[in-house]
Amino acid sequence: MKTFAILNGPNLDRLGKREPEIYGRATLADLERALRAEFEARVRLEFFQSNHEGDLIDRIAAWADAKVDGLVLNGGALTHTSVALRCPRGGEAAGGGGAPVEPVPARGVPAPVPDRAAVPRRDHGAGL
Repeated sequence: MKTFAILNGPNLDRLGKREPEIYGRATLADLERALRAEFEARVRLEFFQSNHEGDLIDRIAAWADAKVDGLVLNGGALTHTSVALRCPRGGEAAGGGGAPVEPVPARGVPAPVPDRAAVPRRDHGAGL
């Protein structure tokens, strides 16, 4: 069975609590449950969330070493500011892993936060 890793960055632990009118009322735990219910019969899912960039990079490197089959990356605000997380293929941290990386912002791919420039879109991901 293939393994897909789902990485959530800063403030995503606040989903459902912080600005629910923008991000919705579902919590990160709700989203994890929904993903497991939808996909776990076909793929193994691993989840990780941290508010600390170094922890995210360490986890990407561990997943790369473990040869996960794909990485879904929602880097939160670091999507806009971290070279280590932002570049194609998951940034410098995932560069040697070989797994496809798909960046997904919490607000949805077509509607980035207006005051943030250089938001990675599907054209930066590998297209899981």
